Amino acid sequence: MSKPAVGFSQRINNVFFRSRPLGVVVEAGALDGTTNSVGWFFEKTLKWKTYNIEPNSISFAMCELTRPDCVNVNAALSDEAGFATLEVPKKPGHGTIAGTSFRGKTVTEEVRTITWADFVSEYGVEKVDLLILDVEGHEMAVVSGMKGCEVLPEVICAETNKTSAADLEVALAPMGYEIAGTYLVNTFFERTRVREIDS
Repeated sequence: MSKPAVGFSQRINNVFFRSRPLGVVVEAGALDGTTNSVGWFFEKTLKWKTYNIEPNSISFAMCELTRPDCVNVNAALSDEAGFATLEVPKKPGHGTIAGTSFRGKTVTEEVRTITWADFVSEYGVEKVDLLILDVEGHEMAVVSGMKGCEVLPEVICAETNKTSAADLEVALAPMGYEIAGTYLVNTFFERTRVREIDS
């Protein structure tokens, strides 16, 4: 297990939320609940309600241990509900259901998939301030599963080293999102205002 991404999380807070109370953060691709986690900072420092979505059974079990005060969801966000094959490197790290190839040996696992709308309905989510979307190339499918849902995140932080930020921009525009900035391999989309994250 590695440390949470505290510095990165603080940057997100300073730019978008300014220590807003009673927030809600969803981390899709939560790993073990600690390694590079953004939600960790918002839960521990700002006392936000946190949902960790992690399909890998081993990583999910770690989430349950490291983040017992969160709502931990053992599933993968996608564009339809059902089941999919998750490919996971034998070394610790993210898995994917997107067919993205990993270097080295991998193992597979059948995992449950849910759409964003399914997630919101099943867990009674009424608002989301921040969605961390780190699903190893499956981001477009997740966004497709958000269409028509009344509860959408105010800010989406999507890892865009395996998915095109331009494609995400086109897919998210009908839902009212604009690109709000970039930082490292992440692109930020916001529904209400546009700011520079890297200034």
